[in-house]
Amino acid sequence: MDTCIVFGIEADYTLYQTLDPMKTLSTTLLLVLFLSIGNLFTSKYAYAQRHGRQYLHTILGGGYHQVNVKADGLNYVIDQFNQTRRLTGDQAMAKVERLTGFSSFLGTYGYLGRTPFLLEFRYGNAGQTLTATERPPGQPPIDHELRFNMHNIQLGLGLMATSSEYFGIGIGIAPDIGINTINDKTGAGSAEIVNNFNSGVSFFLPVYALLGPIMLGVRPYYTLQLGSSDYTELNASLNPSTYQTNPADAQNSTMNHFGIEFRVGLLLSKRERR
Repeated sequence: MDTCIVFGIEADYTLYQTLDPMKTLSTTLLLVLFLSIGNLFTSKYAYAQRHGRQYLHTILGGGYHQVNVKADGLNYVIDQFNQTRRLTGDQAMAKVERLTGFSSFLGTYGYLGRTPFLLEFRYGNAGQTLTATERPPGQPPIDHELRFNMHNIQLGLGLMATSSEYFGIGIGIAPDIGINTINDKTGAGSAEIVNNFNSGVSFFLPVYALLGPIMLGVRPYYTLQLGSSDYTELNASLNPSTYQTNPADAQNSTMNHFGIEFRVGLLLSKRERR
């Protein structure tokens, strides 16, 4: 008998009224797509129950990932800096949009009895260095440097659509615990200006192939933050003369982000379902 899983979403109307319509629409479409893929995976699972051999893989590895992040409040602070400083040539401070970094993970993917599941623990770090050269009147140039880092810890659960001897593809969801930091490296020292804690939910699609004991894979994901990060302290540090006149809401960012991760790992164990 084929298995069918039905997903449901319930939203409070009062909360819905406070959300930006376009953000709400894009998030809803993303969830609909994710749940549609989940139902497709369920049908694939039913087919796999009747055909082929299934395996359980345990893999330890790492990856390199690129993250496209929505950081409106942070970029507002950077814009204020660029607009109020006398900068050299094209040496304005870049916006925070595309981060890169490394990750590590330990996961189990495949069949345990009749259940096609995945369980994955992951740590990821992505960042961007921001630089600008300021030339104050009658003074030597000042080379500004900021380092933005985003740290995330996730424990993911999900379903496997396929888990053959040499290939696996799944779909998962994970609570996300994150810390975003900004360090000012202007001059000889380094000082932490921002340390924001946030939490959210991450949706991911792990795909991998095994070449002997070596795993090669890719993991696209989208992380939806449940709160926002405040960059008022950064504004006060970068723009001490103007930050008090800036609206508080403009200095907040949700930090929602889409990423794609390229992975390599070591197969720790492989067990055929009996």
